[in-house]
Order: sequence, then structure tokens, then C-alpha cells
Amino acid sequence: MNIKPPNIAICGPSGFGKSTSLRNLDPETTAILNTERKQLPFRGASKFKVVQIGTNHPADPSALARKNASALNIAQWTKAWAGARANKDIKTIVLESATSLIEMIKTYSECHFTNYDIWNNYNKMIFDVLMEAKSCDQTVIFISIEDTVYINDTAERRMYCQGGALKGKLEKEFEIVLWSNILRGEEGNQFVFQTISDGERPAKAPMEMFEDTFIPNDVQHVLETVHAYYAE
Repeated sequence: MNIKPPNIAICGPSGFGKSTSLRNLDPETTAILNTERKQLPFRGASKFKVVQIGTNHPADPSALARKNASALNIAQWTKAWAGARANKDIKTIVLESATSLIEMIKTYSECHFTNYDIWNNYNKMIFDVLMEAKSCDQTVIFISIEDTVYINDTAERRMYCQGGALKGKLEKEFEIVLWSNILRGEEGNQFVFQTISDGERPAKAPMEMFEDTFIPNDVQHVLETVHAYYAE
């Protein structure tokens, strides 16, 4: 029986190699849903199936213009997300990034709902994305900026998300959370993924999946390791 490997969250500060880690993925079987609306920072990026999402930014600052633009952005996302999941040739879907998608959902919720319904819709839309990612055939990679969350008065790093229901809690929806890090040494800086929590960064993976605390900053290498682990 084929078992879908778990989805993967990749988190870290800006400039720590999250987007660059996509460089060795197979362009023929990878869909990148680009809500960041930025160029991918590596050679050969033009070979990837990249869908630009959230391109509507009204010059008119009125509430109605903002409301219409937010609806168009969510419509773009919904179409691209459904299309990628329905495409049997796609094996890996990358949300580049989950952070900007969450911000897009927040703007939409603020424009179309009021009071508590803003956060009710916001939480529902994010939860729906998480559940749809778990139920689709593809492995979904969530790229996220880190945020500082205070838990029992202790500052901890978490995947970015606003709202009391989800803030600081997104990691529990993933079996694999890799933290982008930089090892600094005499030979220069090495961009890596951290696989085990250090008490501040809640990195995690199934037992014995990765041999080392720090592994190459390469999503393709991660996927090969994950598939091999579950094939045993």
C-alpha cells in the first residue's frame, strides 16, 4: 500500500536560504504557488511551473477597491491550489510562502467580515488549507517566516501566524518541521536545515529519519530521505 509521506514545513528568518533550498527539485513534477510575487533566487528557476498569485493591488485606496482586490487574490489562490492538487503529474507543491498566503487570507477576512467573524473566517480558511494539504496525493512544502511567540513568558520561535487560535500552534500540524539556519565557520557560512529542536526552534522529524542535527539546505535531498524512510 502506498502511503503519502507527510507534508513539510520549512521555517526561518528572511535570507536564511528557504527559497534557495528549492533549487534541486524536479521542475517537471513541482508546482510552486508563488504568493510572494518574487523571483526565485537561483539559476534555472524559469524551468519551474510557477503560478503567480495575489497580483491585484488597487491604486484606489478605498475600502471597496481593497475588498474587490482581496477577493480576486483569493480567487487566484483557490484556482491555483485546486489545479495543482488535481494535476497527477505534480508530485510536490510548494507554498512560497505560507506566510504571505496567511496575510492574504487576513486581508480578505478583514474586507469581507466584521467583528469575531473576521477571525472565524481567517482560522477556517487556514485550517482548510492544512486539511486539504494532508488529504491530497502530493507532498506539500510550506515555506514560512519565523515569528517570536511568548509562551509562559519565554520567547520562542514559531511559524508566522496571527490570531490566538493558531499563533504559535501551526507546527503541531506537521510531522516534519525544518528550521533554516546558518553555521558560521572559518571556511565561510554554510546554509543548513536544523532537524531537532534546540528549545528555541521547534524543529522536528520522525525518529531516525535524519542522522544529523544539521543537514544540507536542499529540499530534494529531504524528499529523497523522507521517501526512503517510509519505503522501508
